[in-house]
Formats: sequence, C-alpha cells, structure tokens
Amino acid sequence: MLYDVIKKLRVFYHTRNQYQKLFFLGNGLASILITIFLIACQEERPLVSSKSKELKLADSLYATGKHAAKNGAYDQAVSKMQVAYHYYQDLDSVRQMANTISNIGLYFYYQGNYDSAENYYRHAMHLDSLLDENRLIARLKNLGILEKKRGHYFKAIRIYRHALELANKHQDGDEKASINYAIGNLLNKQRRFNEALDYHLKAFSYWTIAQDSSRIGRVLNNIGNDMVGLDRLDSAKQFFLKSLNIQLLLNNQFLLAAPLNNLGETYLQLGQLDSAAHYLHRSETLKQNIGNRPSLLITTNNLAKLYLKRKEWDKVRYYLNFDTLALINQDQLLENLSVRWRFHESLGQAQQALKYLKRWSQLENRIFEKGRLATLIEVAATEKADLNFQRQISDQLVTIERNRRTVQTIILIGVAIITLILVYFLIQNRRKRRIISKLNHELQLLNRDMYHRKRNDYTRILDLLEEAGFPAIDSIRNMLYASSSLDESLYAGTEGQINLESYLQMLLQDLQDTLQLSDKGVTLQVAVASTNIGQEYAAKIAFILCELVTNSAKHGFISTTGHVNICIQKKDNSLLCIYKDDGKPFPEHLTNQGLGTGLIFGFLQSLGAKLYRSSEASWNIAKFSVTLN
Repeated sequence: MLYDVIKKLRVFYHTRNQYQKLFFLGNGLASILITIFLIACQEERPLVSSKSKELKLADSLYATGKHAAKNGAYDQAVSKMQVAYHYYQDLDSVRQMANTISNIGLYFYYQGNYDSAENYYRHAMHLDSLLDENRLIARLKNLGILEKKRGHYFKAIRIYRHALELANKHQDGDEKASINYAIGNLLNKQRRFNEALDYHLKAFSYWTIAQDSSRIGRVLNNIGNDMVGLDRLDSAKQFFLKSLNIQLLLNNQFLLAAPLNNLGETYLQLGQLDSAAHYLHRSETLKQNIGNRPSLLITTNNLAKLYLKRKEWDKVRYYLNFDTLALINQDQLLENLSVRWRFHESLGQAQQALKYLKRWSQLENRIFEKGRLATLIEVAATEKADLNFQRQISDQLVTIERNRRTVQTIILIGVAIITLILVYFLIQNRRKRRIISKLNHELQLLNRDMYHRKRNDYTRILDLLEEAGFPAIDSIRNMLYASSSLDESLYAGTEGQINLESYLQMLLQDLQDTLQLSDKGVTLQVAVASTNIGQEYAAKIAFILCELVTNSAKHGFISTTGHVNICIQKKDNSLLCIYKDDGKPFPEHLTNQGLGTGLIFGFLQSLGAKLYRSSEASWNIAKFSVTLN
C-alpha cells in the first residue's frame, strides 16, 4: 500500500498537465489516509488473531496427545499435553487446564509412575475446585483408583467416601451406584464383608432403578463374593446364579466367566465336586477364548484344588503348571503355592511340600503351624531326607518346648515365693499389731493409775501444808491443780498437744469449787478459743490465770460480790489473754516479793510475754500476748 502511494507521488511530480496533477495529488492523499486507517485498525487485529491461533494450537496439541495415548505412546502424549497446558494457561482457560492436567496424570498412571500421577490429579482437583464442585467427583475417583492400585485400601476408601458425599449432594443415581460399588470392592479386599455387602446392596438398588442389566449382573456377582466371605454359601450360590442368568441374556462373554468361576468355587467349598467341575471347566473355556491369562489362573487354581480332593494327581500337576509366568497377582500366587504344598504333602513328598510351604509362609508373612511341620518332618524322615535339616528343625521344636516348660516353671515358682512372702508379712504384721495394742492398753492403765496416785498425793500435801499454816498455800495449790489437770488432758489428747479450751474449763472449774467463788457471790466467765497448743505453753498460761483468779478472790472481793471474765483469742500464731474483774483496783506498783507474783513474772518471762494493766470504767484489766513457736 505504501509503495503505491510513493509511485503515485512520483507520477504527480513528472506530470505537466495541471488537471492530471490535481487528480494524482487527490488520489495520493486518499491512499495515504486509507493506509493510516488500515495501520490503526491492524493494532487491534493481531491480539484477536493471536489468541485464536493459540487456542487452535492448544486444541490441536491436546487432540494429538489423546491420539498418541490411544496408540500407547504415553511419553509423546504427556509431552504434547504439557505444551497444550502452557497455552491454555496463557489463555486463562481453567477448565481446559484442569482437563489437560488430569489426562497427564492418567498417562503417568498407565506408565506406572504413581507419584507423578497423584501430583497431577491433585493439581487438577485444585483447578476444578475453582470451577464446579461436581467436577471434583471424577478427580476423586481417579485418586481412589490410584490408591487401590498402590494397595492403600484404607486411603482409597476414604477418598471414595469423600466423592460419595459430593455425589449425594449433586449427582444422579448412576454416579452414586458406581462409587458405592467401588467402595464395596475395596472393603471386600480388606475382608470387611458386612460393610462391603451394605455398599454393594446400595449400588444394586441404584442400578435396579436405572435398569442397567450389565451392571446389575456385576454387582450381584460381587454380592455373592461378600456372602462367601460371611460363610453364607447357599445365599452366595443364589446370587452367582442370578448374575450368571443376566450375563447369559446379555451374551457378555467377558463378564460371564466370573460368575461361572465363582459358582464352581462355591460348589467346591460345599463339597459338590461334580457341579464344581462343570462350572469351572465352562469358565476355563470362556477365559481361554477371551485370552485373559491372569484371570484364567484363578480358575486353574480352583481346578487344581478340585482334582486334589479327587486325588487325580496328573490333572493337579497339569493345572498347577498351567502358566506360572502369568502369576502377577500376589493373591493368585499365594493360592497356587498353597495348593502346591498340599499336593506334595498328599503325595508324601515332604521336601517339596516344605519348600512351597516356606515360600507361601514368607509371602503371607505367617509362622509355620507346629503340628503341620512336625508331620512333614516325620514324612521327610521316611524318605531319607537331609538329616542335618531334619535335626535342625527337630532341635528347634525341642528347644521351643523346653523353653516353654522352663518359663512356666519359673513363673509358678515365682508366684509361689511371692505368695509365701506376702503371707509371712501379713502374719507378722498382725502379730505386731496385737502386741502393740496390748502394750498400749497396759500403758493406759499404768498412766491412769499413776494419775490417780499423783492426784491423791497432791491432795495430802495440800492438807498437810494447810494444817501447818504455810503462807503460800494458794500458789502451791494452783501449781498442783495446773499440773494435775495437764496430766489428765495429756492422757486424753494426742501427740503432746493440749486443747486449751477444755483444759482451762476443767482447771478453772476445780479452782472455782476450791475457792468457793459461788458462795462469795463472784461469777467466773471463761471464753477460750478452741485450739491445740503444746503442754509447756498450756501449763504456764493456766498457772498465770489461776494465780490472777486467786488474787482477785482473796484481795479484790473481800466483802463484795463481782465478776471475773477470762477471754483468750487466737490471732495468726499468737494468743491474746485478757483478764478482767470489777473488784478493788489493782495496786499501782506490783512487786515480785510474794511467791505467786514472782511465779507470774517468771512464767511471763519464759513465755516471752509482758503483762499490761489498765482500767476501764469499773473493770480492772490485765493483758499479755504469747507467741507460739
């Protein structure tokens, strides 16, 4: 376009005619305007064109990858899909990104690269969670299939149950049925037959509503397998027959072989060998026509067990050696080894039986049955087998038995010794308690006797001192009463502690009777906190209070009546003793010349206390505080 404009301008420059110049000038200007317009328009076109081209290229790569996967070229399919994914990512096409990533995971699964497959499946699940919850169901089912292939049945069941929760919210019966069917199969693998039966029956109900005959036949066959696991063989047989009839109507050769094999195996367990042979041979023929070798080996193992029961050894050997290279399934290999060692055992070939039994036990991760092993050793001895091997096995059995008996003997002896020791200690403990109880009783009797003797001696001493006219008879009486009451309280108390309230009540009551305060018209009131203190504190406090009461009775109330109040309060770790009377006032200065006054000050000093005197209205007050350690 630009070239044409330049060409017209050159013609305009060389033209002589005035009109032609105007024509070429107008034509050139129009061409310039058209060129500018087209350039401006083309600024938008490349974007649209570029996105369209990228989408077509991504779709083409996606289709090429799927075609390569159909032909089994999974590496090529993965590389194409990965490039397509990057184009979809540039276009922000989340749905196509999720589909592409899911297909890459599927191709890695087909290649046996399960870790990479899981990573891509989970990436697809993340993308689908941004779009629609329904799309997560297919991704979860893929993950469940992957974990089943790995042998992680618990994990696969958990993933399928999550998918079932989503399907119950949004999906139709067919999706729910397929998930229930898958969960039932996994539970059957784990030998959780009751749970498997529940899920298979749910799948059966959904497919019955949908009238899907092919799937109804499959689930009926699996329900029969659950019944076999539950040892309900007659019910299992009925379900297998129903499944067989449906597959016969549909003429589905591939699905027809499974119920035939299961029916034969059920009849074999029931001991109906002719019926078992009929169905197993029909299953064998169908599977040979189909060409499914691993599935065929299930039937050949059952036929080997059948002829083992019939003791037709040539046919057993034929079916055991049918196609051992196709034994890719561990369950099939275990079954084959189990039939093999029983076969050789039946023939008396102990060495061969031991070889297959050891392989079977190692694969099954079990321990030999001791009785079965002992029987095989006896058979091997009749065949003049390897003496070293025989001796080694027999020594192991003897050692095991000897160790078992030794352990039992040690345990019995230990239990007997412990029992004797316990009985001995119980008898000794009972004897000691009886001796201690007897000694305590005798000690109490001695203490009581000594207390009464002491009390009588105190009374006789006081009588003699009073007859002799001893001047400090009252102070001595107070000391003896305090000591006697202290002894009585100690006999009744525990661990050298004295209940101050009961002790003072008893002591002051005796003092009140001795001084005949009631006859003189003097009232004594005592309010003491109920607390336990040491006998040293109790005796000194009691003497001080008794001495104060005696002084009040002799000097404060000579010819008048009155009141004496004693109050002891406990605050934290100290006792506040307050003595009050309304008799004659206390003398201004106390001297410790008398025996009683001297003892009061002596005891106060030993208690670390000081006597404070005061008066309030008609009351004479004396206070002292004792700190308890």
